[in-house]
Amino acid sequence: MQVDEVVTLEPVAVKRATAARMLDCSTTTIHRLIAEKKLSTIKVGSDLRITMASIRRFAEKPAA
Repeated sequence: MQVDEVVTLEPVAVKRATAARMLDCSTTTIHRLIAEKKLSTIKVGSDLRITMASIRRFAEKPAA
């Protein structure tokens, strides 16, 4: 009997609203963090996505 392997995929980048939910902040804050280069983005078609790597880096920084 062959057992199917379950693979969980994580997105490389997410939409601004999703990033806001993940960081428990507003989309306005996400826009500010992008402008301040604290979050990295990529373009997918005409849509802007925030990279998961930059969300993790931002979330792991100690509070000032």
